[in-house]
Amino acid sequence: AAGSGRDEVRALRAVGLLGRTGDDALDTYHDRIREAVIAACPADVRRAGHRALALELTARGGDRELVAMQWRDAGDRVAAAHAAAIAAQDAVAARAFDRAAALWAIAADTADDPAIAEAHAIAAAEALTGAGQPRAAAAAFVQLAHQERAAGRLGGDRVGVDRPRIHGDRAGERGRRCAIEAIERQ
Repeated sequence: AAGSGRDEVRALRAVGLLGRTGDDALDTYHDRIREAVIAACPADVRRAGHRALALELTARGGDRELVAMQWRDAGDRVAAAHAAAIAAQDAVAARAFDRAAALWAIAADTADDPAIAEAHAIAAAEALTGAGQPRAAAAAFVQLAHQERAAGRLGGDRVGVDRPRIHGDRAGERGRRCAIEAIERQ
């Protein structure tokens, strides 16, 4: 049919820029082509594509981090936050704390409920301690404390300081101590 794109697909395949995967899906061989095609799609088409990918990846038990990114790009903040939190838990279990911190941050940024966002942000700071980044963890705890202070919620329990830890290593304690000292100096 005219305008179906079949001729264009054949032309791209003929010059080696497009192929097929095992399940008969099209695969671009160059990131710039993929990015250009995606950029040319209307926003609603891109979001629908990301949603379809998220659903398919979820149904197939696909990479949880990729699922989270697809939900985020589909514009479904609740699903993105949930999937990122699950992927972060997987990263913590694998002791991949840098990755966990990044995923918890995504979960915090996409959560609609402020209490859930705060819990995810605390988990991100905790993961930074596990990654051996006490200064970054302290900065994250200080930022959380400022947010709690601004909201009138900072009392005797400093954010993340008295709450259960994901893990109990020395880096976590250093990060917590740095945060406490930074808060007390202000």
